[in-house]
Amino acid sequence: MNYEGFRNKKHTNLDKIHLYKDKTNDFNYQTGQSVVGISSLVDMLKYGLVGKSLKHSFSKKYFESKWSKEQNLDKSYHLFEIEKEELLEEFLWRQSDLQGFNVTIPYKEAILTLLDQLDPVARDIGAVNCVCRQDQHWVGYNTDGPAFKESLEAKIMDRKPTQALVLGSGGASKAVCWALRQLAVPALLVSRTTRINYSFIRQNWSSDFQLIVNTTPLGMFPATHSFPDIPYHRLNQQCYVYDLVYNPSKSIFLEKAEAMGAFIQNGYEMLCIQAELSEKIWNQFQKEQP
Repeated sequence: MNYEGFRNKKHTNLDKIHLYKDKTNDFNYQTGQSVVGISSLVDMLKYGLVGKSLKHSFSKKYFESKWSKEQNLDKSYHLFEIEKEELLEEFLWRQSDLQGFNVTIPYKEAILTLLDQLDPVARDIGAVNCVCRQDQHWVGYNTDGPAFKESLEAKIMDRKPTQALVLGSGGASKAVCWALRQLAVPALLVSRTTRINYSFIRQNWSSDFQLIVNTTPLGMFPATHSFPDIPYHRLNQQCYVYDLVYNPSKSIFLEKAEAMGAFIQNGYEMLCIQAELSEKIWNQFQKEQP
């Protein structure tokens, strides 16, 4: 991104008391003050997660546990809650000591135009969930698509689904559809805002829908009571139902599918794979001084 151009802009957001917050250190980006202080982080490789609501994030616990076991004491992982899309550009400009970060709901698509470069897979998918600093430039990647492909491929090796039903139209949905194209599995996208919506699917259900993937946050903690509105009574033992939601481990969506005899899987395996792929990308590049 053009940092000089950004510096010359007049940013009314700077007048706000709270722009965005590093949940690890309770860091206020207006005053530059931290409750616990940040001097100890200066020589560390700093990574993190960007999203809107990160209270129940998987990533921080995962990476901190992994790095602790590996005795990678020079790495730290932080949670950056950004309340509005308009603040993403400012976040990128201010993070001179950040080596890389993951991106989650709702910014996987919004961040695309703010990055300096896109990896071909991320460009093809149209969404980014991993960003890495390279030569003082932000480069966007997508590890969701390859992670879903790896997680799914072994399960369908013996019997490829006739058709997949992908619920949702956000960044995660785009990654899933990309993976299904790589596996040559035809997919039908279901969204509340398109002609092929949930009402259409209920009225036009097909026995060919042998793979159903939920890419929406419906059923995710703490709103565990919600679930996609599909005709669960039409599911059977020929169906493979995959929920990208990982918390709870068995959502109502999966419970309903399992009750009809379907094979079920949550998103934990995919989440672990995408995290490993993200770290592999970050590890390719040495720490660069701003």
